[in-house]
Amino acid sequence: MIESLLDYLNMRKPHLLPNFFTALSLCCGLFVIFKMSMIEPHAVTGKELTTAAVILLVAGLFDVLDGAVARAMRVESDFGGFFDSMSDAITFGVAPAVIAVKGLSPVLGTFYSFMVLTAAMAYAVSGVFRLVRFSVTQHQIQGDVEKMADFKSHFTGLPIPAAALSVTSLVLFMLSDEGKHLVSLSQETQCWIASIALFLLGYFMASRWKFPSAKALHFRIRSYETVAFVAILTSILIVGTVNYFTIMLFVVTWGYFLISFFLSLTRLILGRRIKLLEDFDMDDEPHEDER
Repeated sequence: MIESLLDYLNMRKPHLLPNFFTALSLCCGLFVIFKMSMIEPHAVTGKELTTAAVILLVAGLFDVLDGAVARAMRVESDFGGFFDSMSDAITFGVAPAVIAVKGLSPVLGTFYSFMVLTAAMAYAVSGVFRLVRFSVTQHQIQGDVEKMADFKSHFTGLPIPAAALSVTSLVLFMLSDEGKHLVSLSQETQCWIASIALFLLGYFMASRWKFPSAKALHFRIRSYETVAFVAILTSILIVGTVNYFTIMLFVVTWGYFLISFFLSLTRLILGRRIKLLEDFDMDDEPHEDER
C-alpha cells in the first residue's frame, strides 16, 4: 500500500509546479489587498502604489509561467485552469479595484465615493465575467485543433492582467510626484477620471473586441531588422523603466489598450481587406453560453 501511495504522489508531482506559480500569483494579489487595506485613508503615497504596481507585475509574470510550465510539462488540467481563473479574479480583478478605491479615498457618503465604489465593483464583476467566459469557451472547444488555434491567436475582450495594470498605472500616475509634476488634478477630477477608466476597462473586458496576443500580428520582416527593432525597443523600455517607472508603466499599459482598440476599430470599418488585421474582427454571434 505504501508503494502505491508513493507511485500516486510521484505521478501527481509534476502538477505541483504550475499550480505553485498560480499560488504565488494569488499571494501577490492578496498581499496587495491586505497591504492597501491597512493604510489609513488619504495616506496612500506614490511609494505604496509603486510597490503595488511592481507586485502586480510580478504576479503577471507568475501568471504567464504557470501556463507555460503546464504546457511544457504536458500537465494541463481542468483543476489548474480553474485555479488560475480564481487566482486571476482576485489578483487582477479585486486588487486593482482596491488600489483605486484606497488610493483615491473619496469621502464616504459623497457622490464621489458612490461613483468610485460603483465603478470599482463594475470593473471587478466584468473581470470575473471575462474569466468565466474564457474558461467555459476553452472547455467547450477542447480537442478541436482548428478552434483552439484561433482561440489562442488573440484575446476576446481585454485581458484582465492588462486591465489591472492599466488601472494601477492610472492611479499611480495621478497620485505620484512624477504625475503631479506633469498634470496636477483635484481629487474630484481624479475620481471622475478613475471612474470612467474603470467603467471603460470593465466594458472592454466583458466585450467581444479582439485584443492581440503574441501571434496576432502577421509581420514579415527580415531577421536583422527584427533583431535591431527588438534591441532598440528593449533598451528604451529598460532605461525608461529604471528612470521613469511611473510614466513608462502608464504609457505601455494604456498604449497597448489604445493601439489594440484602434486595430479592432480599423478592422471593423475596413472589413477583411487588410491581412495584418485579420484577427481583429469581433464575433458576429455570441457563444451559446452567453445567450
